[in-house]
Amino acid sequence: MFRSKFRWVLAIVLAFSTAAFFSASVSALCPGSCQYPSTGRDYFKGYYTNNNLPTNNAIPNSHGYFWPSSEAPWAVSNVNQWISFIQGSLYDTSNGSVNDHTGAASYYVNHMTGHKGTEFGGSVLNGVNAGRARFAEWSQLMRDYDAAGLVRWSDTLTQCYGDVQANMDFIAHDSFYYSNTNMPRGCYTDPSITFLDPDTLQPIFQIKKTCGNPIGENRALPPPNPPTGTLNPPTPPSGSTPPGYNTGDVNVNSSCSFITGTATDPAAPSYAVVIRVTYSRGGTTLGTDQTTASTSGAHRYSLATPNYVRESITPVTVSAVGVRSNGSTTFNLTGSPISVGPCLLANPNCGPMNVSPASLDPGTAFTVTTSVKYGSMLEAQTAQAQSDFRYFITITGPNGYSYNGNVTPTGPDPSTFTFTGAVTRPPTGAPGKYVVGWGISGSFGAVNCGSAITGNTNPPVFNVTNKPYFKVNDGDISAGAGISTGGVNCASGGVAPNQNASIASWNRGSAGSYGGAGAEFGALALNHLLGFVSGQGSSYAPSRLSFANTGAANQVNVSQELYGGKYGNTACTADYFANASNIQTGNITINGLSIANGTHQTIYVDGNVYINGNITFAGATAGYPNAAAIPSFSLVVRGNIYVAPGVTQLDGFYIAQPTSGSATNGIIYSCARSGFGTNAVNSLTSSLQSGCSSPLTVNGAFTGRQVWLLRTAGTVSGNTAAETFNYSPDVWLSTPYGNGLTPGTTDEYDSITSLPPVL
Repeated sequence: MFRSKFRWVLAIVLAFSTAAFFSASVSALCPGSCQYPSTGRDYFKGYYTNNNLPTNNAIPNSHGYFWPSSEAPWAVSNVNQWISFIQGSLYDTSNGSVNDHTGAASYYVNHMTGHKGTEFGGSVLNGVNAGRARFAEWSQLMRDYDAAGLVRWSDTLTQCYGDVQANMDFIAHDSFYYSNTNMPRGCYTDPSITFLDPDTLQPIFQIKKTCGNPIGENRALPPPNPPTGTLNPPTPPSGSTPPGYNTGDVNVNSSCSFITGTATDPAAPSYAVVIRVTYSRGGTTLGTDQTTASTSGAHRYSLATPNYVRESITPVTVSAVGVRSNGSTTFNLTGSPISVGPCLLANPNCGPMNVSPASLDPGTAFTVTTSVKYGSMLEAQTAQAQSDFRYFITITGPNGYSYNGNVTPTGPDPSTFTFTGAVTRPPTGAPGKYVVGWGISGSFGAVNCGSAITGNTNPPVFNVTNKPYFKVNDGDISAGAGISTGGVNCASGGVAPNQNASIASWNRGSAGSYGGAGAEFGALALNHLLGFVSGQGSSYAPSRLSFANTGAANQVNVSQELYGGKYGNTACTADYFANASNIQTGNITINGLSIANGTHQTIYVDGNVYINGNITFAGATAGYPNAAAIPSFSLVVRGNIYVAPGVTQLDGFYIAQPTSGSATNGIIYSCARSGFGTNAVNSLTSSLQSGCSSPLTVNGAFTGRQVWLLRTAGTVSGNTAAETFNYSPDVWLSTPYGNGLTPGTTDEYDSITSLPPVL
């Protein structure tokens, strides 16, 4: 085989009649009269002229336009080189406007863009001018085919004996050559440029690079319209969208649950493009799957991801290709590959917040417990396994109180998939409202709870409140006794015993050795003793000196701070006003008194009394030289007794009894900010804490139908009682009284013995 230096095709020396050979070939390849479907010319006819090929001259060197073989596209290997090669030939005017180069180049421009030689009226000049006019269109077509991957710039062409080769003898010749008779008749290979059909991906136009000839029956190139497709990327982490989630396609769920995108093959619009997906991590393939794109609308596809993707705690690489309509070749999807995950991302739920102890004062340490719940054990364990996993608790309160720290949670609980975080804090030192926030932060499963939720207007809180308490030293306390009044005893029309009467305050319980509210001796109540112990400071605390201390239901229950009560009987208090003398009437104000040694004074008031200053025994501080020097004082009121906030000490007996058996007065208010107008409604307000913060000491006793202990000084966790009652020997070592607190003239103590309870 040899190549002519003047032509595009192989010159073949035939050892038999040329005419007979061509005739036999035509009959075999195209029985009867036929045309090249793609060029419009007959077999063995020139492209532009449709003239017969002279059968007596098989070598067309003297009959047509050509590239000498040395100028053929041997070195073309990309689209730019190919376009430059054709452009240089098409506009070559070195030998007139029509020459070997222009004729050869215009054939490709016209034929590949879908035009037939018969359109040019047999004029080569017309064909060349048309090629030049269409050069830009042809160039874009070449680039489109190249971009679509439909060109093999360095293909290998195999020619066998009997193959038809259509040369580029454009004027009068279209020779067909077979194997050189000097070479064995077989198959030979040559480098070529091959254009592929966009639909079938089979060769549609082939060009021998060694001579520039088009090979076989080439067809015009249809628009490439390659299949196209996309693989949706994951949505970047922002706001409430967890990282690795894809919400780009509104018609499907997250990409960690579904791989989504579009794919279409314009060459076959009704073809449901097959999508092949590969999942990998670190270059290792985890698995493959496939689905099809819908043939309607935007040709969307959605493929559910396997469990090993949805439950992955590290990112997974997803690659996807589309399968062409021929079913055997693939095309890349725009955006592939993508990285998704970690995909095991649930939205954990906020559990409750609790504080212990439930009732808290400023001097008590406390524990805040919170929780976060996941949807499954795997989610909870995966969250905990992350290096940036953090469980936090925040607490803010009055006076600049602030805590913000990480805690080590317990869990996850195997039944509820819950993490529990707790933090124990020292006393806050200040009463008020404390706000709690908590949650889990990190790249996996983050959640904010409570005040950690931005804009939460109703976060969980706990209150720290002062718990003022009162104490009874050296004596007993009783609640619920009846009162004789107007000379009528309890059973005959006086004030009947009150079965609902309770003694309630705050006590530190067993952990605090029952410090706080209590009596050193006995305690009696017809209802509960709540937070108030008997036998305080002894081994009998908290309930052995409480009347009816059997431990029955609602009676003694240390865990609920019930220390006795439910006593069925009680005494009937005397009518202290029965033997009254020198009675003062109306509302009386006492601005304070100092009772001198040896003085015994009783004030009777038929009305109300406002105590606006301390009432004290003058010699109590220095001590008494003898029993006769010990003074006594009693205030007996048929009405109410009001104690001003600034009063800090009252010595003696203070008795308020109702005006009748049905009256509602007979009340003692230990702090009366409203003076004579004080009542239960205007006492218990938000200003009580600041308005009644001074402690009150009573060296004696209070007796009344009701006693409102309203002082707010101190708290149960401290050592300062709001009200302290001292039933000291001073009270009873002075001259004993007869009936109705009137000093007797003959009554004297023969002996004094104190056995608890005294009551």
